[in-house]
Formats: sequence, C-alpha cells, structure tokens
Amino acid sequence: MKTRINIKTIKIGLIIYIGLVLLFGLLFWLTGDIKTNDSSKTVAGFFDSIYFSIITFATIGYGDFVPTSTISKSLIFLETTSAVLFTPAFGGYLFYELFKRPKNILFPDKIYIRHINNNIVLSTRIGNQGNPTTLNVATFEFCYIRRETRWTKEQYSQDTPIFEISWFVEIFLNDAKNKKYLEALKFLYQNKDTSFIRVSLSANDIDTGQPVYFFKDYSMNEIDYGGAYISVVEYEGIKKKPAKWDNFNKIAKLNQEQIKEIETLLL
Repeated sequence: MKTRINIKTIKIGLIIYIGLVLLFGLLFWLTGDIKTNDSSKTVAGFFDSIYFSIITFATIGYGDFVPTSTISKSLIFLETTSAVLFTPAFGGYLFYELFKRPKNILFPDKIYIRHINNNIVLSTRIGNQGNPTTLNVATFEFCYIRRETRWTKEQYSQDTPIFEISWFVEIFLNDAKNKKYLEALKFLYQNKDTSFIRVSLSANDIDTGQPVYFFKDYSMNEIDYGGAYISVVEYEGIKKKPAKWDNFNKIAKLNQEQIKEIETLLL
C-alpha cells in the first residue's frame, strides 16, 4: 500500500532530537560534573559530554561516564524524561504515517435522482482506488441548518461486506417503504438554501484492519437527474479490466418524459 510520509514533520522531529541532545550535552559540559568511571575520574570534555547526552537520551547507560553532583543527576533525570516522552510520540507518528490508508475513496461531483428500469432512485456511486475494504456502511444523511446547528431529518444506511472498486448506494424513492426518505428529500428542496445531503463511508481496510471514514456534503444544487451510470468496471470473460476512472462522473441523460416523472414525484 502506497503512502507518503510528511517529510517536514520528520525534519522537525530530527531537529528536536538533535537540539535536545546538544542542549543537555552542553549543560553537562558546563557543569563539569560528568567524569570517567575509573580511578582517574577525568572530567568529560565537550565531545564526551555530547556522547554522554546521546546515550542518556537513548536510555542505554554504558557506565563509562557517571554524574558526580546533584545538578548533573537532575539533568540526567530531565533528559531521560524528555526521551521517554518524545521517542514513543515520534515513533508512533512514523508508524501511523507508514500504515495509514491514503485518501483514495472517491465521491462523485454530484449525486443523482436516477430514472432507471421504471424506478426513481436517489443514487450515488462511491469509488475505491486503494485496498478493498470490509464491514462497509454507506450513509445518506438528510441535513439542514437551523439556529447555527446541523440537524438530521432522516438517515439511510446501506452495507456490503466487501468493497473493491465501485459501489452504488441507492434509495428507491417510489417504493412505499421508503416514503420517509422521499418526504425528507422534499423537505430539503423546500429549504434548499439551508439544506444538504451528506454521503459517508465507514469501513475497515482489508489488509491493516484500520478503520476508515470518508464523507462529502452535497448542496441541493449538486443533485441532478440522470439515467444509467457509465461503467467504471468492465470484464473480459471473468477477467476484470483496469478501472476506467474517467467514467466515474459520467451518467446517461434522461428524456423530458422521465424528468417530468421525477419532478412529479418530488412535488
């Protein structure tokens, strides 16, 4: 799985690490309290103090140099505490950057009310350009703003166990059991300046098990009419061809009679 690590953040982390090591090395040198752990008890020079700071930050402690005063012991305590806090935080960030899922879930430019096979369907197509995902739940959320707060009129969810390339999420608006979603859509059109539909996907990456969540908000002006989607996935026998992502936002147009049927349903 391809990913990109934020190089700027890594540089900042390295600068912090080098800065802490040099700072404590300088302080050890200035105190003159770090000495060799032998009979000579030689005071550590500048480079020996930097070396002592490095092994202290790494919490190794070879024992070839030792602190001989309360001040130097306090500095060692501060440096090891800094190392204990900094190292797992920075290491955790690197691990996250290496294994996080890239933003390769696609949402179309518009969502559609489709007239297809004598059905009128609120529909979107979600694309996946990365690893397949499992435990997928896609949601239409019918939202409106009132008193500077986002409210949800209705919410529709659809699930699928495996999502590889393309997935249709649809509500059959002319089905009596979906009447509440049709009424919610009408409400949004009646209050179109303060309403929108949020489409979201919650899933787990099939390789890492990492939870993923993506969403996109569509204003009422970003809902259009259409027919059949232009295919993204094609097969040659049982072999799947490379996905045609140029078709992702393409959909067949409707005739005037079909458009009139949709508008009549929405009245």
